[in-house]
Amino acid sequence: MTVGVVAAERYLVVGLARARTDWFAQVGHWTSASILPADFVKCMSAAEVRARISAAGAVSAVLLDAGAPGVDRDLISAIHDVGAAPFVVEDGRAQRDWHSLGVTVVLPRRFDSDLLAAHLRASAV
Repeated sequence: MTVGVVAAERYLVVGLARARTDWFAQVGHWTSASILPADFVKCMSAAEVRARISAAGAVSAVLLDAGAPGVDRDLISAIHDVGAAPFVVEDGRAQRDWHSLGVTVVLPRRFDSDLLAAHLRASAV
């Protein structure tokens, strides 16, 4: 668990995942329980991600499920265009060179709040 978080270190994170994806619910829990210093906006489609990042203002990072429909170079580029960091969460099935597509961070399928917080501090705005 993250302790001693400075109030200025609060992130706005947008997420896209398929239904019943474990990490999606877990990140929501971490943010609502103040374990992770972030607000988490859940999206169910790439189109919704595009709308949210355009309207939300200063988005820090976008967490993308590797297997979610619409996760492609164009979406990743749109995330960069708004100044956010695209993170992909591996799903164990999709085999892509995410870094060549412009992804900042590739997270394992199972990760904890400390790992996500470290990547947010290092990569997100």
